[in-house]
Amino acid sequence: MVERMLSGTAMRTGKGGFFLFMVFFGLAQAVPAGRASADSGTTVADDPRACLMCHGSAPVRGILKTPHFTSTSPRAPGAQKGCQSCHGPAGAHLEKPLQVSPRRFGTGSDLAVEKQNGVCLGCHQENSGPALPSSHPAIGDNSCVQCHQVHPSDG
Repeated sequence: MVERMLSGTAMRTGKGGFFLFMVFFGLAQAVPAGRASADSGTTVADDPRACLMCHGSAPVRGILKTPHFTSTSPRAPGAQKGCQSCHGPAGAHLEKPLQVSPRRFGTGSDLAVEKQNGVCLGCHQENSGPALPSSHPAIGDNSCVQCHQVHPSDG
């Protein structure tokens, strides 16, 4: 393995190392995944481009054209922590992409439906953002993503 120095952080190339090298190299003047930049208060993981380096398929890119990222609301995920707003902290995933997974939704998730829906309802409740209309059917045992496509494939 070869050790490289980027942005003051030593990292090893090898399994996952190339990924990290590309993330750090691709985001010029980037800071380490889990540390904040002194001038902006953000981390590499806050920038959706870090996620799109590997997760760049149409369904993932599609969210960038939805109100989750196009809204001017400061509460929109794109204005907060980008992908991390819904998928959770990504610093560990950026450091060990094959060992640590971000939060997933739908049938492939290991999270209980209530926890999945809690992420959505954290914004989609009255006084928090676009609220569920009173005509919305009862959620029951369904996850929000069973009916609502958050990452449209036509992105």
